Amino acid sequence: MQDLSYVGEKLRTLRLKRGLTLAEVGEAVGRSASLIGAVERTDRFPSLYSLIELAEFYQVPLVFLFDNDISEYQQDLANRLTEILAERKISIAEVAKRTEINYFELADFFKGRKKLSLNQLKIITNFIDIPLKKLIPNTARYIRHIQNYLDALGLDKASIQNILEYIDSKFEL
Repeated sequence: MQDLSYVGEKLRTLRLKRGLTLAEVGEAVGRSASLIGAVERTDRFPSLYSLIELAEFYQVPLVFLFDNDISEYQQDLANRLTEILAERKISIAEVAKRTEINYFELADFFKGRKKLSLNQLKIITNFIDIPLKKLIPNTARYIRHIQNYLDALGLDKASIQNILEYIDSKFEL
């Protein structure tokens, strides 16, 4: 079985960084505090649906929960976005003005000092008129992480394929 303890650790870190209790997170996503705690301790594997809810609650991309090196993921996003903006001759200042995302937050993101939320990434991709999927150059790598998780849960291949297709459709937003 795949070692997925880092998923629980990341969820715990996200909760603590936000100063939330297990009960507050559980209430927000419709799960019990004891289940959230068990997931964080890796005593239980949550369903993929629960992970999607938690990722949306914390406003992080789902792949963040499966990748051991999020700094590389963030750098991939920043690099790809930099390329697209350069191709279209769009400045960070223009992105900030047109999307109403703080200029300094954007500048820190491009320097690798800050993460953007999934919502902010969607706003930017809408502004530059590309699907979110185009921002993530290593989608296959992240999908493999998710597939490993689903395998660890013991799902059959057809179910895994259906879930991966659903996730893929969400990247089109």
